[in-house]
Amino acid sequence: MEELKILVVDDESRMRKLVKDFLSKKGYQVMEAANGEEAVDIFYEHKDISLIILDVMMPKMDGWQVCREIRKVSWFSASSAIGASNNKRRKSSCAVSTAGAP
Repeated sequence: MEELKILVVDDESRMRKLVKDFLSKKGYQVMEAANGEEAVDIFYEHKDISLIILDVMMPKMDGWQVCREIRKVSWFSASSAIGASNNKRRKSSCAVSTAGAP
C-alpha cells in the first residue's frame, strides 16, 4: 500500500514537528510548510497530497487563503484540508469551512 502524503502547515516549528512525528509513526509521509505561501508552492509541486493540516492564523498567507487557493484546482477536489487554530473564537472554524475546507 502506498503511503498517504500529508502536508502540515504551521508557522510554529514545534507544532509542525509534533504533528509530523505523530503522523510519521503512523506510517504517513509528511511534508512541512512554515507559511501559507510555502504550502501553496509545495501543493502545486506535489499533486499527490492526500490531506493538508494547516494553521488558520499564519503570516504572509493565512489558512483561509490557502484553502481558497487549493480549492481552485480540480485534482484536489476529492481531498481534504483541515484548518486548526489555538484561537478559541468560533469565528475561525466557520471561516475555514467557508473557504472550502470540509
